[in-house]
Amino acid sequence: MTNVDDNLLDVALFGGTVAVAGALGWRSYRRSTSGGKGTFPVPGASFATWIDPLPSLDARVAVVSNPFRGPESTEQAARQHLGVDLMFRRSDARDLVAAFPPGTPGGTAQFFMPEQIPALAASAGVVTFAADTPVGKTVIVRHPNGWATYYTHLSALAVHAQSTVRAGDTVGTVGASPTDPAHLRHLHFELWKGANRSGAVDPSPYLDAWSRKSLAWSPTVVASTTP
Repeated sequence: MTNVDDNLLDVALFGGTVAVAGALGWRSYRRSTSGGKGTFPVPGASFATWIDPLPSLDARVAVVSNPFRGPESTEQAARQHLGVDLMFRRSDARDLVAAFPPGTPGGTAQFFMPEQIPALAASAGVVTFAADTPVGKTVIVRHPNGWATYYTHLSALAVHAQSTVRAGDTVGTVGASPTDPAHLRHLHFELWKGANRSGAVDPSPYLDAWSRKSLAWSPTVVASTTP
């Protein structure tokens, strides 16, 4: 989850590898957009057609653990973070510390991430890249409306280049960057207006409006649900 990691994320668009992911049962719901967050444009589609790239774990909703930071100046370019990191927030300092102790790959003092959590395609599109990179397995999906989404620090891939995906399809399994000494599990997610990172925008307001899928879960068991 370091800035050094995130500055290594530029990759060429070439073919990738395939890994098999298990089928999961889901239920979908819309996240509330109330609370003064305002209305933000969803890329080329209604709110209902885009999906948050992480499922909720029953009532636990993924949140931004490291925000977007664009290169506002030359001095800040080295600290840019052209996406957001997503994890699950602890309800208090004691929440799930036995299952995911702070300072381990499973969590920090404020956030945690179980193993085997799927990363989901935010919308329908075609996979243009799916392969290993220096910061973990990485997937890029190009969407028909000219936008693209970027998912990295994956431990396994569920798609390959030229795969067609629907909103909510699994593209990989959340993992950690090999360059992170803490090996902290989290999903780094980017939203690009165009086909590459030069069009990266802050995904946070979009995430606040997109629908979510929910995965039945306990700290020791990940189970499927009835749709």
